[in-house]
Amino acid sequence: EQFNLRPKHISVLPLSDGSAAALYYLEGSMWPKGRKPVEHYLTRVLAVYVKEVGAWKVRAGHWSPLVGGAGTSQPDG
Repeated sequence: EQFNLRPKHISVLPLSDGSAAALYYLEGSMWPKGRKPVEHYLTRVLAVYVKEVGAWKVRAGHWSPLVGGAGTSQPDG
């Protein structure tokens, strides 16, 4: 497994219950175990974070591939 991913253009939106939503683009390359490599990984991300026991944890997320890039839903072959 290899992951070379960089977040870009990060926006954090505080939510009324003390959680936060992060919106950003994730760009780079990856080679997940047992899958074909993705040379131009490019997705838009929405992640919801909740603070638990003093640390921020991702509790929900959505990744959408962008035009011209590949993303998490790309089938093999």
